[in-house]
Amino acid sequence: MIKLSAPIEWLLALGSLWCVVNVMVLDWRDDRVDVVPTQQSRPILRRPHPVQFRGQSADLNASIGANDGAVLAASNDEGNTYLIDTIETSATPDESVEIANAIDIAPLSPWSNTSDSTRHATLLNDTAMQTDVVAAMEWAWKGYRTYAFGHDWLNVVTMADQGEGHDMALSLVDSLDTLFLLGLLDEFNEAADWAEANMPARHTQPGRVSLFETTIRNLGGYLSAYHLSGRPKLLALAKDLGTRLCRGLDKSALPQSLVSLVDGSTSDASYLAEFTTIQLEFKYLSTLTGDSTYANAVETIMNKVARIVDATYPNGILPVIADSYSGRLQHGQIKLGAGGDSYYEYLLKQWLLSGKTDSKYKAMYETAVTGIMDKLVGRTKKSGWVFLGELEVNGDLTPKMDHLVCFMPGMLALGYMHGMPSSHLDLAKALGRTCFEMYNQMASNLAPEIAYFNTVDDSNDIQVHASDAFNILRPETVESLMVLYRVTRDETYREWGKVIFRAFEQHCRLPQGGYSSVNHVDSPAPSKFFRREMESFFMAETLKYFYLLFSDESVVPLDQFVFNTEAHPFPIQWRT
Repeated sequence: MIKLSAPIEWLLALGSLWCVVNVMVLDWRDDRVDVVPTQQSRPILRRPHPVQFRGQSADLNASIGANDGAVLAASNDEGNTYLIDTIETSATPDESVEIANAIDIAPLSPWSNTSDSTRHATLLNDTAMQTDVVAAMEWAWKGYRTYAFGHDWLNVVTMADQGEGHDMALSLVDSLDTLFLLGLLDEFNEAADWAEANMPARHTQPGRVSLFETTIRNLGGYLSAYHLSGRPKLLALAKDLGTRLCRGLDKSALPQSLVSLVDGSTSDASYLAEFTTIQLEFKYLSTLTGDSTYANAVETIMNKVARIVDATYPNGILPVIADSYSGRLQHGQIKLGAGGDSYYEYLLKQWLLSGKTDSKYKAMYETAVTGIMDKLVGRTKKSGWVFLGELEVNGDLTPKMDHLVCFMPGMLALGYMHGMPSSHLDLAKALGRTCFEMYNQMASNLAPEIAYFNTVDDSNDIQVHASDAFNILRPETVESLMVLYRVTRDETYREWGKVIFRAFEQHCRLPQGGYSSVNHVDSPAPSKFFRREMESFFMAETLKYFYLLFSDESVVPLDQFVFNTEAHPFPIQWRT
């Protein structure tokens, strides 16, 4: 018998103890994220880099399964090849500006250069940037968890909770799937435990909530978190909330903006996007529950909108203000920013969610994009940068674009990926360039809330009014960069994303945790605390899209999932 040295005996003993502990952990059953056998072959959400998993679940190299109610597990086989990207990410903020300026970003000529992309490559994880994004999410969550856990927002001025009126814990519910996808499973489980224990009471509070915001953030957050984790109580929360919201959908010809979760009563006029950007959530809820009530309710709304389009707006682009009682849209300005934006997004995504079977939405989307190209596209005089303006009643195009409009490049590129014409991708690339320049042309490398474009002379392409020179950590440009990168495989989009991410880190990060909005983005040192709250979409959308930008295409693949307008992924319902 070979005599083992004392150190080796200790190591063997510790190893045995570790195995016992692992067996005990894997036998723990209380709805928390766990390992279950693979049950069927369905779309896969690839697991993030293992180094980013934290705490009690750090030993699980899990792939995220698209079979509702399960988190699938896979061993860390030597054959895995998705952790091989070694892109350097050590540039300082000043160097980031130089990187951006050095990239070949000559003005694109829309409608003609789809095949012009260079730097095409296999999509690989940029693990260094992924790690940076995970650290940013941990920091944002630290601020929220420490000072505002269970409330709508972190107040970054007082470092306390903020949740006026009907507090729906927006930041917590909105962030669940981001925590999961980034591998922060301890944080996810703690937040999900809290939601399951406390949100039923929030659903029964008096007062009214925003139909739109509560649907996209809370209902969407429950649905995607359930899909990823399989925790049945999250689906129960989704069904309860969906039922309560659904009561307010037929109180007037077109739904009003606010709804009571207690009795379904409604109030306040709606914008177009408010009642046409709830369809994905209710349709997916019907899929999960087998109850068609939810899908039928929102389909009735869209049928009314389709009749309005056919009768009055044959070019597919619509004014944004609705008369809820008459069921008409008020003749007025047509724009793709606040009030109208996600209507167009959900035309495409309803078609995709149906597995491309609901051709009505494909036709409506194609008509709308043709109308957008015909009526809303403008160019700057100096550099020829393309923007989407606002069409006035008299037919004039105001050269103004909200940051919100920067969802359009991603939408158009996603449509192209699913078979739309190449002209859609050409416009997507041109607009993506403009949206990046809204950041790159500012001294802080942070975009303003609203930009104006110079179509008259050779002075600056982008002009910013002092009242619009603020940034509230919006996600739209990052979302579009992610989609454009996956569709074109052009590394330029990742480089642009690095510039934006580092600007957020430099100017918005707070010393105690969390991130702040800023003002005076045209200054090299913008001032913090433009708004009191850290918006929930920073964790729900902005940081999630940053992570996906630096992930390979198998992490939430765009041919298998659609994101709701709050970045919550739902599986496409492919028919077999």
